[in-house]
Amino acid sequence: MKCNPTENMTILIFDPVEPEEYPMIAGRIMQENHLHAEQVGFVKPPATEVSGVDSVLEMMGGEFCANATRSLAAALAFRKKPGKETGNKKEHDLREYLLAVSGVQEPIFCRVTATHHEGVYRSAARIPLPLAVETLTFLWEDQLLTGTLVTFPGIAHLVFQTKVDDPEGFFPLVLEQLKDRHHEALGMMFYEPHDSHMKPLVWVGATDTLIWERGCGSGTAAVGVALAVETRQTIRKTIFQPGGSLEIAVEWENGVKQIELDGEVAVVATGTLLLSE
Repeated sequence: MKCNPTENMTILIFDPVEPEEYPMIAGRIMQENHLHAEQVGFVKPPATEVSGVDSVLEMMGGEFCANATRSLAAALAFRKKPGKETGNKKEHDLREYLLAVSGVQEPIFCRVTATHHEGVYRSAARIPLPLAVETLTFLWEDQLLTGTLVTFPGIAHLVFQTKVDDPEGFFPLVLEQLKDRHHEALGMMFYEPHDSHMKPLVWVGATDTLIWERGCGSGTAAVGVALAVETRQTIRKTIFQPGGSLEIAVEWENGVKQIELDGEVAVVATGTLLLSE
């Protein structure tokens, strides 16, 4: 299944695949001459019924991906998987799921609402709290650049609110400076406060890919966390990205208490993909 969360095109594979094959398969089907996407997730059934988990998502590099998580929730709704009953279940188009996702230990709660358009859903995910929030400074081309490193389980993002020349050239310096942290994935979010626009550049270690993404869910959450820490206030914002917009809500109470990411996900294709030898 191919999904579109803010054009952060995501492929979900539902057939069983051995984990050691994830990078190879993902690398091939992400290419422009195949399905063309920015990331691939592999879906499995929960190990036991008693876990309470509806489905399992393992990303191509073992990282955590918020948009892929929201995509899987929408995919389950598209497949008419019942989800959890809620106390306020008046509408049949509201479904809730608990998903086990790579990179994080605790299951992710998701809420999916159907829209008036077939295959298009409003999908919200409760993002894990950050493990750490730090201010870091880098020397780049005689310029001191200060960013906020927001480390989530499974992925970390550097949020810059100032212009950075040649971000792709700058990225290896950042990666070298942070190499001892052993991040599964690392993003740089270039956020413009005056108009709430963000451009995401994301590296995944297992596939060694560096991509200008059209949208980034965990990066949007990182921007929300950085702003909440900076202002010491609850943040509710719409963050605009090249592929669309996402809504981020960060609850602050002497620290970050809860993070929820919300936005549309469209199921754009389902079927069988072929991998030639």
